[in-house]
Order: sequence, then C-alpha cells, then structure tokens
Amino acid sequence: APEHAEVCERLVEVLDAWESDRRPPMGLVHGDYRLDNMLFHGEEVTVVDWQTLSIGPAMRDAAYFLTGGLKVEDRREHEESLVRAYHDELLAQGVKNFDWETCWEEYRRQPFLGLIMAIAPAMIVQRTDRGDDMFMAVVERTAQAILDLGSLELLPAPGTSSALRPDPADEGTHETGPEDLWNESWYFDAIADDGSLGVYYRLGRLPNWDDEGACMLAVCIVRPGEPAIMLVEETPLPEGAGPDQEVRGESGHSEQICEEPLQRFRVRVEGTAGAHADHSAPLRGEAGEPVEIAFDLVWETDGIPYQWRLSTRYEIPCRVSGTVTVGGESFELNGPGQRDHSWGGRDWWASDWMWSALHLADGTHTHAVTVPTHPDFGVGYVQRGEDLRELGAVTSSAVESADGLTESAAIGMPPGELDVELEPLAFGAMLLEAPDGRVSHFPRAMCRVRTAEGVEGLGWVEWNRNQR
Repeated sequence: APEHAEVCERLVEVLDAWESDRRPPMGLVHGDYRLDNMLFHGEEVTVVDWQTLSIGPAMRDAAYFLTGGLKVEDRREHEESLVRAYHDELLAQGVKNFDWETCWEEYRRQPFLGLIMAIAPAMIVQRTDRGDDMFMAVVERTAQAILDLGSLELLPAPGTSSALRPDPADEGTHETGPEDLWNESWYFDAIADDGSLGVYYRLGRLPNWDDEGACMLAVCIVRPGEPAIMLVEETPLPEGAGPDQEVRGESGHSEQICEEPLQRFRVRVEGTAGAHADHSAPLRGEAGEPVEIAFDLVWETDGIPYQWRLSTRYEIPCRVSGTVTVGGESFELNGPGQRDHSWGGRDWWASDWMWSALHLADGTHTHAVTVPTHPDFGVGYVQRGEDLRELGAVTSSAVESADGLTESAAIGMPPGELDVELEPLAFGAMLLEAPDGRVSHFPRAMCRVRTAEGVEGLGWVEWNRNQR
C-alpha cells in the first residue's frame, strides 16, 4: 500500500539516527525474535538462532514479535493487554525503574526493526514462495502497526542521520558464513572521459561452492561500435586473507593490489578473452573470437566512500587511469569509475535488480539500486564535494530489447535530487548459471547519461534478470 511504502521511506531517511538511539532501558536483544525461531514442547518454549544477539533497546524484541507476528486485526484487539502482561512479568522477575508509560512508549518506538529484517534479507537470501509471502506479510503488518501506534512521530527528525563510512580493515577478506552461496567480491569499473572506452573487472570468492570452493573472474573491455571483449571463467580459490588477491585460470591471470586502503587500488589483467560482435551473444552462451587482452589500471578515490546500511557492502567513486590492450592495440584510459566490495550470502537468482554508478560533468557522483519486487524502495546516494545525501526512494525503468539487452532506461531520485536518462553505448553481458540450474541474464552497460537539467555524464549500469 502507498502508506506502507511511505513508512519505509521515512525510516530510511533517519535509519542511522534510529539505530544509534541508545536511550534506556537497555537489555539483551535476540534480534530476530519470531515464531520461526521458536520450538514448542508442551508449555516450554526454546528460542534458537542467536547470531544477532546484542545489547539494545529492551522492548525491541517484543515490538518485533507482536507487530510482525500477529494479523493486523488480532494485534489491534490484543496488543495493549499483551504488552501489559509482558510488562507485569518483567516487574515480577525483578526489573526496576520501568513504569508502564516508559514501557509503552518504547514499544511504540521499536517496531521499525521488522521493516529492516523484511527488506534486507529479501534482497540476498535464496528466493522461495514461502519466503516471498513471509517478507510481504511482515512489511504490511509492521508498517500498519507503525501507523496505528503513531510510531513515526517518535522517529528522529530528518537530517540528524549521517552516512556510514567503511572501515579500512574491510578492504580485505571476511569470515566465511554458512550459506552455500556466501560470496565475497571486489568490483571495479571505468569509462574514458569521452565515452570511447570502458572496462569492468569482478573477482568473486565462493568458498562454499562445491567441495573446494571456487573463484569467479569476470573481465570486460568495450568500445562503442566494436566487439564486446569478455573473459569470464571459474578459477581456483586464491589464497590469502587480505585485499590483495591473485588468480590464475585457464584463460586469464589477474592481480589486485590495495596500495592504500579506501584510497588507491591497482588491478592488472592478462589473458585470452572472447570478442563478441553481437553484444548479446554471451547471454546465449556463445563463445567469442579469441583475442589477447591486458590492462593495468589504478582506481583512486574521488569522493566519499559509502557503507550500505542494510547489507555488508560499500561503494567508492573513483578516477581511473592506466593502459588497456586489445589484440596488440593499446589505449590510454583516463576517466571516472566506481569500485565496490561486498560480502555475505548473495543469491543472484533470488530477485531481479538494477545497479548503477554514474558520474556527471559537474562533479556529481550517484549510486542507486532498485529491486522490482520492492518498487518503492531504493538504496544509494547523490554526492557533490563534501555533501553526500542518502537515497531512501529510487525508481528505475528500462526498455528491454528482444535479444535481452537494454534499449533505454531511466532512474528517478527523490525530488530535489536527480532524474537521469540512460543511453547504453556498449554492453558487457554475462549468462549466470546457479548450481541448481537457475539462470539469470546479466546485461551490464556502459552508458551516457543526461539529467533533466541537461547535465551530461557517464557510468555503468547493470540489470539482473532472472529467467523464470
């Protein structure tokens, strides 16, 4: 419902300030306190799944449990009596200095966790019909409870939040999680100032893939009107726990070196790629004409590094310089680019999305992600100099061509920010196949962009399109 989408947007605007509110009373917080994490035997209840355990607002678990776990009509009828019973039991167990008025106000302040726990996991866990129904039910129930309780009036005022920054230590590898599709990736892209040349590189570690783990290497070099050069292969999992990673496959060799955390990264690649005159050919699994490639490029930070709030991931706008070689012909590349680092459970076949990183001629950098199954939700930023504004609502549209590529696209950002039209110049498309047979088309495009005010720019945009 539109009013529920507005609740989500209001939360995203002040999420950091809401999370940082550490007013008493504090207590032990389970963090995912719902029926799915409870085992019942007679009158006994065993609570499981404690990996989100923390010290936090004492009423957070109760608010999460009741607002997301009960049907709206049942919650409205029984909510206050249930919270009163909970409060009475806390006092009976020895809790001091916790009057009913404080208990009820804190209960009203805490339901927002349900929105976070519904939206973020829905973007990254393996998709199921039951999961879709559960996430949508939690969003609808929680948002309606927030409206019924007047919880929006207890949110911090807009403007009190500040964008999160990544930790330099996060440039390296992270502890592997239990998910089969747990993934850690480093992604780099670049585009020449005149739009004549573009590259991207992605190294994805999949330590739980099969028995020994694997690494997915993807390299792309494109020029408008020329064949798309693609080197995509599975390689052995590289050794080492730092940001410096080196892989050797049958077709390619790559080396990434963190020269200064959050400031300067170098990537070197050499190998035999496939040249595709038809940029959509990789979506059909077609092999290209062999061509030798190499590049040696440096990404230097050219903006504010941005840490996502809802996932373990950060994005950094950059200036990129170096040399690119295709079939013995060398090119100098100087222009804007983007790099990101992401780690956690990542099921690329769970949902569709649009990702973008754009760089305008006036020095503005933008990053935006949209998910079609959550049309009123978006993640990203618009940054100009030292001013970074987070985006809580983003819209996107695209005209898909018959061959699976994209004819045109647009991204809409909140009023007062930017609306941009996208013109794809060249594609570095990939066919993604999951171990269980699921397939996704992944057309990534080097684009020219223009704002509604006529400011032009360049960047890369990707669409993940599951072939259901």
